[in-house]
Amino acid sequence: MSALRRAAGGLAAALLVGLLLVFVHQRINPHRLEVWIDSPSNGSLRLEARCQGEGASVFRHRESIQARYQRVRLPLPGCRLGELSLRSDKAEGRIAAVLISRYGVPQQQLLGEKRTLGGEAFLRLDSRPDRAQGVDLASPLTLAGEGRDTGVAGAGALQLMLVPLLVWVAALVLPRRDQEADGPASFMKGWGAVAILAVVTMAWLVRTDVSLSPDEGLHVTTAHYHFERWIKPAIGAVELEPAYRSSIYGVSYLSATDPVYVIAAKFAVAAWPLLQDDVLGLRLFNVLLLVWVFAAAARLRYGVMFTLPLLLMPQAWYLFAYFNGDALPYALSAMLCVLALAHWTRATPHDAPSAARVLAFGGLVGMLLLSKQNYWPCTVLLAMLWMSTCRPGLGASGWRWFCVASAGLVVTLPLALDGTLPPVRLAPAAACLLAVLGLLCTWILRQWRAREGWMARRWMAGGLALGLCGVIGVKMADELANNPAPWAAERAATALAVQEKYADKSMRPSALAEGGANSRYRMRSQGKGLIELKERGWLQQSMRTAFGSYGYLDIESPAPLVHALQAALLAVLVLALWQARPAPVMTSVRMAVLVGVASVFVASALFSWTGDYQPQGRYLLSVVPMLGLGLALVGREDRSALRVVATLGFLLALVSFVGVGTAGLVRVTY
Repeated sequence: MSALRRAAGGLAAALLVGLLLVFVHQRINPHRLEVWIDSPSNGSLRLEARCQGEGASVFRHRESIQARYQRVRLPLPGCRLGELSLRSDKAEGRIAAVLISRYGVPQQQLLGEKRTLGGEAFLRLDSRPDRAQGVDLASPLTLAGEGRDTGVAGAGALQLMLVPLLVWVAALVLPRRDQEADGPASFMKGWGAVAILAVVTMAWLVRTDVSLSPDEGLHVTTAHYHFERWIKPAIGAVELEPAYRSSIYGVSYLSATDPVYVIAAKFAVAAWPLLQDDVLGLRLFNVLLLVWVFAAAARLRYGVMFTLPLLLMPQAWYLFAYFNGDALPYALSAMLCVLALAHWTRATPHDAPSAARVLAFGGLVGMLLLSKQNYWPCTVLLAMLWMSTCRPGLGASGWRWFCVASAGLVVTLPLALDGTLPPVRLAPAAACLLAVLGLLCTWILRQWRAREGWMARRWMAGGLALGLCGVIGVKMADELANNPAPWAAERAATALAVQEKYADKSMRPSALAEGGANSRYRMRSQGKGLIELKERGWLQQSMRTAFGSYGYLDIESPAPLVHALQAALLAVLVLALWQARPAPVMTSVRMAVLVGVASVFVASALFSWTGDYQPQGRYLLSVVPMLGLGLALVGREDRSALRVVATLGFLLALVSFVGVGTAGLVRVTY
C-alpha cells in the first residue's frame, strides 16, 4: 500500500472516530455533583435530584464512600435542577462542600467554600474545603438546584473531531520503518513497554483530588480554561483568577505561549466518557506522548540506542505520569531528534527528504519554540549537526574548534553577566564569541562559493519555514486576539500588575524594589553573584533531583540508589561512546552533544539566578534526547558490558520509579 493510500485510510479512520466521539458525547451528561464528605467508616452516599416542572421524575443514585475525607462525583439528570437531597447511611459523616461541575470544571457552588489553591505552585498543601465547617448528615441534606440547566449539550463537534485528527497527524509524523529495525540490540525489546506500563500505573493510582506532583494543581487549573474555550483570555481577566491565586508568583501559564494547555484540554474532554475524571484525562495525554516517542524510536535501526538514556532515567518517566508543561516539549524535542536520526542513518543521507517530512519538521520546531525554553537547545544541537553535514564545510579540525569555542561561550556567558565580578570577566566570553563568529562566517563563505547545489536546500528551507511559520502564525493569532504581542512592553507591564496583585508579598515586584523580596527570588536583581548558586548547592541538588525525586521533591530515592543510577548512566555513555563508530555524514558528534548538554545546565543555572531559585532536576531532562541522539549516531551497541550495565540500570530505574515514586505517592494521605 502506498504512503498516500495509508494516509487517506488513516484520515478516514480519524473521521470515523471523531463521529463516534460526537455520538457518545451527545448521550453522556458531563455535569456532576461534587460532594466533599468526611466519613468515619465505609458506607454509601445517596442522591435524590428533582427537576423543575410538573410531572418531573426523581433521579436517584447511590455511591460507595470510604472511611476518609474524599471527593465524590455523582451523576446528575439532564434538566433544570430543582431540589437536591443527600443522605448517608453513616450519621456521623459530615459534608464540607457541594458544587456542580462540568467535565470536572467547577461551575456553581451550592454549599461551603470554594477550594483554596494558594501555594500549590511552590509546595504541596491541603487545598480541600475545610471539613471543620462541614454539615452533619444525621438527617438528609437538602439543597436548592437553583434551576441550573444540566441538560446543556456537551462539547461541540469541531472540538471532538480535532482530537482524532491530531492523532492522525502524529501518526503521519512517525518516520518510515527501517528495514533493519529488528536487527542488533534486541536485548532491550520490551523495555519500553515495561516503562510505559509503570507510567500508566502511577498516573492511574495517584489521587487526583489533591496536588501530589509538582505544580499539577496549577497546570490543571490552567488547562481547565480551555476545556470548552479556544481563544486565550486577556491577561488579568477574571476567568484566570483561580490560576493566579494558585501560584505564589501570581502568574498563570496562560500568560506564556505554551500550546500544551489547549491541546491537552481538548483531549481530556474527548476522553471524559472513558475516564470520568478531568485530571486523569490530562495525565493520559502525557502518557500517550511517551507512547508516541517509543513508537517512533522503535521504527529505526538505532532507535533502541536513542531511547537508552530515557530508559535509565526514571525522573524522565515521571514527566509523563502527571500533567505538566514539560512532557510535550520533551516529546517534541525527542521527535525532532528521531526524524533527524532517520534521515542521517538511511542509505542515502545526502538525498533531500520529502516535502511532507520537511514541513512536519518545521511544524514541530515551531511548536517547540512556543513551549518551555529549556528545551530550545535541542534545536541548536540539530542545527550544528546539520551544518557539519554540508560540504564543503570546516573540515574535521575546524568543526572541533567550532565546538570548543561554542562550549567556551556557553560556559563563560554567565560570568559575563555577573556584575559582582571585575570587568575582566568579559574577556573569555568575548574571545569565544569572536571565534564562533569567525568560524561561522568561514562556513557561510564556503557554502556561498558552492552555491550551485543550493536548489535542493532552498526547497528544504522553504518547507521548513512554511511549517514553522504556519504553526507559530496560528498561535500568534490566538495570542493577539485579546492581548498585545508576547514581546510587547504593554504585555509585560500588565503581567507585572497582575503579579503585584496576586503574588505572595515576598514575590511581588514592589518587594524586589523595596528590598523585601524573598532571598531566593531574582538573586541577580538583588545584587547577588553566581557564587550564591555554589553556596546554596545548586549543582548537587539539581543532580540529586534528576535521578529519582518524586512529589514536591519530598519523596526521594535513597542516596545509594541515586548514586547507582547516576553511575549506570555514566557507564553506559562511556561504554557506548568510547572509541565510537564513525558517523555516516558528520563530524564531532560527541563534542556537539557536549555543547548541547552544557547549554542546558547553564540555562537552568541562569534561571535559578535571574528568576526563582529552583534546583530541580526536571529542568535538566532536556539533555536526555540529546544524549540519545549522540548514542544513536556514533554509539557502539555491540559490547556485552554495555548490555549488562544497561540491564542493571533499567532494573534500578524500575525500583526507583515503582518502589519509591509510585509507592510513596500512593501512601500519601490527608
